[in-house]
Amino acid sequence: MANVAIQRPNDPLLKMDYLIEIEGISDVGFKEWTDIKSSFQEATYREGNQANHVTKQNGIEEFDNVTFSRGIFKDIAVLSDWYATGERKTIDVVRLKHDRDRDRRAAVYRLYEARPISLSFGSGDATAGDENTIQELEISYEYGERVS
Repeated sequence: MANVAIQRPNDPLLKMDYLIEIEGISDVGFKEWTDIKSSFQEATYREGNQANHVTKQNGIEEFDNVTFSRGIFKDIAVLSDWYATGERKTIDVVRLKHDRDRDRRAAVYRLYEARPISLSFGSGDATAGDENTIQELEISYEYGERVS
């Protein structure tokens, strides 16, 4: 994990609310994301001599994709390589506190078997100065949890 406590105070990534750490490299930051959300498919069954009703239980757990919005990057190499290969990786999403005197990690969420499925860069306006911006990044993953 990257040590966000010792990064330079003028680092533009530290103005973001969330950092994405891909194999310990946190070169991508975002202002918003859609949180981890899971649901269970409902499984129903009826035993042979049971009355005219079914028994319901949890089936397979599924996780919705997460979408990150309004981001910036320092070095696009890590993100673009990951996007190009579509390789499944374990990534950390770090929610930052804006406190310069202490550890800035407010929470860390881990997404397992994550892969990018959609990526949208800046607005395309040559005068906007958005050469290092990401409008939206959508990530598919198989399991997610809060780890700290």
